[in-house]
Amino acid sequence: MEQPTDQPSVLAQFTPSLRVERFDEVVQYDDAMTAEPPQRTYERLWQGQCGPDFTVEDGETVRPVRLRARWFQDGDAPLRWISVEVTGRVVLSDGSFDHRPVRKIWTHHHAELGQVPDWFLQFVSANPPAPRTTTAG
Repeated sequence: MEQPTDQPSVLAQFTPSLRVERFDEVVQYDDAMTAEPPQRTYERLWQGQCGPDFTVEDGETVRPVRLRARWFQDGDAPLRWISVEVTGRVVLSDGSFDHRPVRKIWTHHHAELGQVPDWFLQFVSANPPAPRTTTAG
């Protein structure tokens, strides 16, 4: 299946609104009560037309309306995305939408198998959260 979303200009056609951004940090201690490097998780949630329509396994076309991306950072390691969750509505043959939502969750495993539409990978790569550090009080 040819993906017309491979073009960089397609990324600019959809401008969903960033609705929520979450940050969490966990610090564990070793036996000597010395802090180990923190593990940080980031989450961003966008709403609106979150990209082009895509096809799911059963052949239905889905219009994305919400996109949630999660990232993980272990200590000083580079930030990496861990999941992309897209919620949308099935586009019926007459152009209307089915009332039931469809949700797809993709991970790096899915990306390695080529199961994630390129647009979503491009969007997540282009919109990472700003890495944070906890300031010592």
